Amino acid sequence: MENLQHPDITAAERTGYPRRKQPATWMTCDWCGGPIRYGDEYFDIHGEIICFDCGTDCLKRAEDG
Repeated sequence: MENLQHPDITAAERTGYPRRKQPATWMTCDWCGGPIRYGDEYFDIHGEIICFDCGTDCLKRAEDG
């Protein structure tokens, strides 16, 4: 019978370090549906939650002419 082991233990034995975990998702972007994780910057525009990438895609600069 095969001895099954948790993937975190296998990774730690192989590399000497624990496996990195993604931070938990706090909310999803109302525009793209992507995750907004704890610690991420986001936009709250009149109650609409928008991830940083979607918000900066809309950023414009006023220019002469």
